[in-house]
Amino acid sequence: MKGLDGSLGYAPSAAARALRTGRSDIVLGVLPDWPVQHILGRLIQQLTNAFAETS
Repeated sequence: MKGLDGSLGYAPSAAARALRTGRSDIVLGVLPDWPVQHILGRLIQQLTNAFAETS
C-alpha cells in the first residue's frame, strides 16, 4: 500500500489520540502566586522527570 513506508510524512496526532482514548496524558499542577523557592523548584523538576520516565 502506498505511503505506509512513511514517504508521505504522516505523523500521528496527539489531539486525535486524546479524543479517541479519552486521555490526554497531561498533568496539571496548581502553584501559588509567589516566587518558586529552591525546594519547590527541585520538587517540580523531580516530578517532571518521573512523569517523563513513565510515559
